[in-house]
This record gives sequence, C-alpha cells and structure tokens, in this order.
Amino acid sequence: MTSFGVHSSTGSYVGSDREGGFAPHRNEQMENVMKTRTAQLAGIAATVAAASMAVAGCGGGSSSSAASSLPSSSSASPSMSTGQPSGPSTSPVSSTSPTATSSGSGGTGTPRCTVANLQITIGDGNADMQGSHVALRFKNTGSSACELTGAPGVSYVTNSSGTQVGAPATRIKGFTPVTIAPGATASAGLFLSSAPEKTPSCQTISVRGLRVYPPDSTEAAFVPTTQTACKAPMNGPFLKVGPIQPGADNADV
Repeated sequence: MTSFGVHSSTGSYVGSDREGGFAPHRNEQMENVMKTRTAQLAGIAATVAAASMAVAGCGGGSSSSAASSLPSSSSASPSMSTGQPSGPSTSPVSSTSPTATSSGSGGTGTPRCTVANLQITIGDGNADMQGSHVALRFKNTGSSACELTGAPGVSYVTNSSGTQVGAPATRIKGFTPVTIAPGATASAGLFLSSAPEKTPSCQTISVRGLRVYPPDSTEAAFVPTTQTACKAPMNGPFLKVGPIQPGADNADV
C-alpha cells in the first residue's frame, strides 16, 4: 500500500493512504478550521447587524424631519389658496366714478336754463374802431334757479323767422357753471364787427336781429337789433361771443 504525508505546523507528521484512511492528527486540524470559520461568520453577522441598525437609525431621522415639516406646509396653504393681496385695498376711488345727474342738468345738479324761462336781450356796451362790445343778457323769468355753462350760439338773421346771414359767431369756450336765481340776470360779452361797413368789396345787407341758442340748447330765441352784414361769399364771421358769467353787464370778450 502506497502512502504519503506532510509535516503539520506543529512538526508532527500527518498522512493518508489511497484507501481513505486519515492520520491521527487530521481530526484536530479540521476542528481548528471549523472554529476559525465560525468566529469569522460571527464577526460578519455582527457587522451586518450593526450596519442594519445604522441604516434604520438614518431612516428614523428622515421620517421625523418630514413629519415636522408638514405643519408648516399645511399652515401656509390657507394664505396661498385665498389669492388675496397682502397690501392695501386697491378699490376704485369714488371721485373717479361718474356723478349721477338728472337729464339736462349742469355741473351743480341745478336744472339747465331753457328758452322757455329766459328773457334774452342786448344790454349796454361800448364801441371802438373795430366794432361794438355789448352785453348779451340772460334773465331768469322762471320760479326756480337754473344754470348755464359756456358760450351761447349766436348768428345774424334777416328777421324773427328769417335766414341766417354769414357765419355764426366765434365762441370763446367757458366751463364754469353759472346759477341764475329767479329774477336775476347773467350775461355774455358780444362783439359785433364794423368790418362790413368798411370793406369796399362787401355787398352789405341789413339784418334785423340775432338768433341766440342758450348753451346746450337746441331751441333758439330771436333778439331784435339792426346791424349790417355782408352777402355771401363774404361770410365773416362778424360776431364773437364769450362765456356766460354772473352779472348783467359783461361786455368784454
């Protein structure tokens, strides 16, 4: 029978034969190997357990942080969902809203003066090289106050129901409402040019009065006066009128 063997680390001889027999020291060597591996496995298991605990500890910290952040997120939701600005209110200022007035009333709410409650006449004035400057008067003949704003419309006419002669008066704009009490008079300055009498090429025509429209009115009054104008195509204008003002003697335009 053939045999072979090796020296162990202790110097003893360990051998086997082909028939599978083991030398006396082989069992002792196998026990040492098994103990070593058991110790290694135990160390690995301990390392794995420690790592698992560390991972679990990290996971527990994240969960705690997320839960604490929910209240702040939830508390912010109401202000975000309202969509309302945090600054002062931007509601329109009441002064920009239109003022409600009755139809035909002026800036103060007083009814507008009409031809039915006005007496329109030509008052005193003065003359110069250019023409006459007179006061066009508006007397309130009604029983309550009324209002006029701006300049009247004025033109020459041949008679009370006649044809307009020349261009209407140039109007000087005004925007201040004038309230006329019952029996009181307001006036507008009226200029009547003397150019028709001085212009050789003017074919003169005698006019018998003025057609006067109170401001903001479509009804006119006839005011008698004798003046001279030119026939077409020399249409002027030969008249100029200013805005109505308080008082009966406003002759300047």
